[in-house]
Amino acid sequence: RRAQEAAAVAAAEVERRAQEAAAAAAAEVERRAQEEAAASRKKELRKATRMVLGACIAASEAIVAEKEKAVAQLQPPAISPAAPSAVTAASVAGDVGNRAVEDSAQARWWPASPSSVVASSATGVTQGLAELDELRAKLRTSHGELQVAAAASSALADKAAEAERRLAEERSKVDHAEARCVETSLKGAQARRQIEQAEVAKSGMQAQILQLDSDPAKAPAYMELANTAKTLSSADREVRAKLMHALQLQSTNSSRKAEMWRDDGTRSLLVEVALKNDRKERRSRICAIAALWNLATEPTNRQLIWDDKDGARLALIEAAKAQPSNSIQLRSCAMAALQHLSEEVGNRSGMWHDQFGTRFAILAAASSLQPGEREARERALSTLWNLSAEVALGPAIWGDKHGARRALLNAACLQGREEQKTRLRSLAALHNLSAAAANKGPMWRDATGARAIFVSAALLTEPDDRRARLYGLAALQNMATDVAAELWEDEAGARAAVIQAALLQDPADCKARSSALYALQIVSRLTGSRGSMWKDELGTRRALTQAAAASQALNREVREAALVVLWNLAGEAWIAEEIWDNSAVCSAVLSAASAADESNRRVRLCALRVMQEISAAVPTRPRMWAEAAARCAIVAAAKMEGSTDRALRDSAIRILWALAAEPMNRNAMWQDTLGARTALLAAARLGDVSERKVRICALGALQNMSAEPDLKESLWGDFAAREVLIETAKQQDPADRMARTCALGALQNLSNAGSSDDAPTMWNDGSGAHVALLLAASLNGTADRKARNCALGALRNLAARPQNKKDMWRDEGGARTIMLQAALLRDPADREARESAMAMLWNLAADPDNARLMQQDVTGVGSVLAAASQLDDEADRKVRAYALAALRSFPAIDVA
Repeated sequence: RRAQEAAAVAAAEVERRAQEAAAAAAAEVERRAQEEAAASRKKELRKATRMVLGACIAASEAIVAEKEKAVAQLQPPAISPAAPSAVTAASVAGDVGNRAVEDSAQARWWPASPSSVVASSATGVTQGLAELDELRAKLRTSHGELQVAAAASSALADKAAEAERRLAEERSKVDHAEARCVETSLKGAQARRQIEQAEVAKSGMQAQILQLDSDPAKAPAYMELANTAKTLSSADREVRAKLMHALQLQSTNSSRKAEMWRDDGTRSLLVEVALKNDRKERRSRICAIAALWNLATEPTNRQLIWDDKDGARLALIEAAKAQPSNSIQLRSCAMAALQHLSEEVGNRSGMWHDQFGTRFAILAAASSLQPGEREARERALSTLWNLSAEVALGPAIWGDKHGARRALLNAACLQGREEQKTRLRSLAALHNLSAAAANKGPMWRDATGARAIFVSAALLTEPDDRRARLYGLAALQNMATDVAAELWEDEAGARAAVIQAALLQDPADCKARSSALYALQIVSRLTGSRGSMWKDELGTRRALTQAAAASQALNREVREAALVVLWNLAGEAWIAEEIWDNSAVCSAVLSAASAADESNRRVRLCALRVMQEISAAVPTRPRMWAEAAARCAIVAAAKMEGSTDRALRDSAIRILWALAAEPMNRNAMWQDTLGARTALLAAARLGDVSERKVRICALGALQNMSAEPDLKESLWGDFAAREVLIETAKQQDPADRMARTCALGALQNLSNAGSSDDAPTMWNDGSGAHVALLLAASLNGTADRKARNCALGALRNLAARPQNKKDMWRDEGGARTIMLQAALLRDPADREARESAMAMLWNLAADPDNARLMQQDVTGVGSVLAAASQLDDEADRKVRAYALAALRSFPAIDVA
């Protein structure tokens, strides 16, 4: 495996160098072309400069020659300073004048005197000399400019020569790089050939081993190898190293790992060689440690290897503690074995508490920053990752401030792609630590350490950083259970990271998106955070809307988490109204509530829970029932009957209960004979103990609808509804107390149904309702007060009907006794029951026959009424009024 890895690395290196050399060569060719063009331009400029300079010099020389010639022509002849005589001077002057006239190009007459001729000639010479000086000055200026141009041209030539020299140097470097590239290619080819040879040799050795193993008459190959190795002397190091290598190859056979460890000879040899600290036995020791590593990958061996305290465990710990200068490979193999041993749950506590052995070795390797120690460091961090999965060890690992904590935090901060594995393992371990309840607060408060690392990881966006981002978000999710408010207040850090992840759309980011939404779910449990979460339209609300509408199978968990957040937010009435008014969010919720396939059961339930919270907001109830999609989703779930559908049905029935509290919905709900009515009646008939809650909700919905005046006759005339209400009202089990109260409340509402004075009522229609009412009205437990009040209220309504008055008073053992008992109650908590009893007596006394019988009644009705009429407590005002009204029906008694 290492040979293959080395070959792959060599091949990659060869390819990289070849690409770099090709790129460098291409760049060098382009640079050479540019330099050659520059040199050519410089040469042409130099040549042109020389030509111009030569022309300028020739022109200046010609001008000088012409000027000197002109000066020579204009210069007068020399005059002697002292003439011997006037005649001589005159004759000389005449000669000069004659010559000047003769030499004149225009042959003009010279009228001046000899002195004027001399003066005129001197003036011409002076002017010529001035022009000559001016010309010489211009010539010097031109000559200076030419010298500057020549100097610049010379500098350009020097630069060109320097560029040519550098080009020659770069050419030599390119040639050298090409030679090295060829050399590297040759080395790579040689390495590949060596690998192929090693593979052939390995295959041959494995074939020999398999041949030995396949022979039933012989012992397994690893036994023969172990026995042979034991017979060797200390001088046979090379042979022993080869045998140990063969034994290491045997330990890679998955089917033989368990039996190899259980073989005493093989185990003792591996332990003996692994414990040798002789540098000359280094190869054999590495093979022995590597074999123990292979055996540790077998789950059934891990506990046994760890329990071998003075053998295999000691050998692995000593090898893991070895100095890197001795053998990096030895240390890496030992750390790999310890990593696999830490995968066994039963070993983790012992490994961590072995402070000066295993823990010391793990932390030393995890803290190493040497490039050659990278594999050992990764193995050590993987071991800490495994140990941190043991929740009981979480506080101890995080509490090791200068050991494990520092190693994990430092490793999580490493940069570069080559450190990606190291960073991931440390993040994974820190994520596990964040799940321990005792660590959540301290890790969050470590603002520049753990929290900063988690937030930075959660903010990563590159595809290669997906796992790191997932660990960061999962850690924030874990800590949110303790620091939800602080997390939400950290707007630029944790909150920004969570919202950014919740907005991810790539299917590959589903887990990260789910973790972010779970963190928002925890925050949404805080009532103080709900308002700001919902108002964050471009962040939280947008993320929730998109996630709740995600219908792909990969996004099922994302969708469920978003719906749970909306469920929590809908706990605020004003947010519930806005959710229903927001077309995008409402559409996403209704779509999820209508998902009928089995795989979306949880999604559907969460959507129904959102609707359940929305239905608690009174203003939304009429609109929810009027919405066809909502109505269909609710009724479909309410009619489900499977055992796995109970949660869906319960939530839908609760919604119907809430919607029935709205008077505008009651008629439509009752008229929905194949929908809401059927679902409610079916739920009200449920008798299983586990379904009592949904039964109560259904009966509560029927009780709400029974309060609607237009529905009373229809509801009481429905046989199924009447039967379920009466049967429930008769229940005596304390666990059915709430259901019985709802049924009695419905009967109380229906007790005044019908307007005809001669129509049958609950008291005499043969339905058995009056039996249920009398039974409930006779209850005397404090927990049954509501049920008794409802029953007495129903009897009070029945007593007001003319056709019932005589029959109810004559029911001496039933209605009459119950009325008198309730009228005698004195506990303030029973005031409602006493009021109903007094109202019944007043209603019955309105019948003259009943009044006469009451006056003659030996049970003391008159005394009860008289005592009640004397009550002076303001809270008993209604009781006193009813008593006085009843007494007024007795003409023989002087009320005044």
